[in-house]
Amino acid sequence: MNGTLAIDVGQTGFRMRGDEGEVVGFSLGVTALTSEEHVRSLAQRIAAHVPEGTQAEHVGVGLSGFVDGSDAPHALAAHLKEALGARSVVVAADAVTALLGTVGARPGTVVICGTGVAALGIDTGASPRRIDARGYLLGDVGSGFWIGQRGLQAALDALEGRGEPTALAGRSKRLGTPADIYLQAMGSVPPRSSSRSSPLT
Repeated sequence: MNGTLAIDVGQTGFRMRGDEGEVVGFSLGVTALTSEEHVRSLAQRIAAHVPEGTQAEHVGVGLSGFVDGSDAPHALAAHLKEALGARSVVVAADAVTALLGTVGARPGTVVICGTGVAALGIDTGASPRRIDARGYLLGDVGSGFWIGQRGLQAALDALEGRGEPTALAGRSKRLGTPADIYLQAMGSVPPRSSSRSSPLT
């Protein structure tokens, strides 16, 4: 990879692509960059997976969990610039990079639906409008996490006898007992734990 490096950082996965078109990805748990330690750790993990010999002059990053007004994106850009030896690093919300990658400078709308969910649209002469992208605690309606969480809730409610019977109750047994499911959900990165369960539905 030389020249330009594009990086997409989601809540459970990461992908990068250089000028040659090679895509490199790995599992990554990112919920929010709430401290300098989180930012530095993310930059180190990304840099560690850049193929050896890569000379990336310009780096663009689409980041899930991007918060307007936060210092985290600027700090991440600075850490990556140093770690990769890049001339420039730009960090933006993943919805922004997805929209630019899809329609360029033209009016359009993009919906990103993975572990989280966000919609972003822009029209000629109008301000951009973003829907959701509020994270698993306050939104992400229709995301992998949201679907998995509601499926598990319905299954556990049925097993307890306080919910409607559902085929999900039987399917949830593949994950273990209700106690096992609880421990799995509480012992891992929250969006990843429930989004793994969305195939049950």
